[in-house]
Amino acid sequence: MTTTTLSTPARRPYLPRHARQASMVRPYLLAHEQRRRAEDARRTAARARRLDDAAVRAWSRWS
Repeated sequence: MTTTTLSTPARRPYLPRHARQASMVRPYLLAHEQRRRAEDARRTAARARRLDDAAVRAWSRWS
């Protein structure tokens, strides 16, 4: 049985219809964006470490 991975859907920015909605939603959106950027940074750093570890293992195998 094969498993398929679901791709992440494209992110659409939320566009409020009224100024009141914008004032209520903006702090949430800012916090959400900051959390997402922090998660992306952690994910990127973890991937870089894995790639670096793989490169070190490959190099030590041939040296």
